[in-house]
Amino acid sequence: MEESSENACSHPSDQEIDKQKDVLHDQAGNPIDSSRLDLRDFFDAYDKGDPYMVNAVQELYEMIIDKAPEILSKDTNWFRTWMWGGRRDLVTGLKYRDGRFIYPHV
Repeated sequence: MEESSENACSHPSDQEIDKQKDVLHDQAGNPIDSSRLDLRDFFDAYDKGDPYMVNAVQELYEMIIDKAPEILSKDTNWFRTWMWGGRRDLVTGLKYRDGRFIYPHV
């Protein structure tokens, strides 16, 4: 049985979705190409218990190793910047420096 066009589910096109997104800017204030993925979105939504997400990260890692392994060097600026933020306990999520936990101010 065919659905009438009135009852058919309509999905927005990619162009309609792109129009709904806020324009992101880099640190210099330049607009970021909306066709590129923003890694911050993935960090915000990452679920280490989801096998699809874990596999996707592994695939990304393998692509980086294959195409530009120097990106994962501890000598890179992004890694140094990340380290300045302090490490986090993977269980509690609390930051720690010099072997001591840093508790949030409440």
